[in-house]
Amino acid sequence: MKMKSNNLEMCYNCQVVTDSAEGIIVAEKVVSDQNDQKLLNIMLDEVEKNLGKLANSTLADSGYNTEEEIYQAELLDRNVLTNQHDLKALRKSIYHKKHFFHQP
Repeated sequence: MKMKSNNLEMCYNCQVVTDSAEGIIVAEKVVSDQNDQKLLNIMLDEVEKNLGKLANSTLADSGYNTEEEIYQAELLDRNVLTNQHDLKALRKSIYHKKHFFHQP
């Protein structure tokens, strides 16, 4: 895995999904992906496999917040809440306000 120092190191990225009400782990996965950007729906699939269904809402950190993953979650009718990325990344998004115009 490429690290922030630009060195390659043997590392793993551990993912867990917890049930906030019960305080237990309901899904886990160990991957070699450098970040979480492609793992949101993979982890939600693991929850469905383990429990037979998803929670009404899923809260995920910003590492999972990519347009592609959120779009796929919406297509599958998954209610996912995440915080926003920094403004620099948002400005590159197709949903940034610079792409919309108001005509009085």
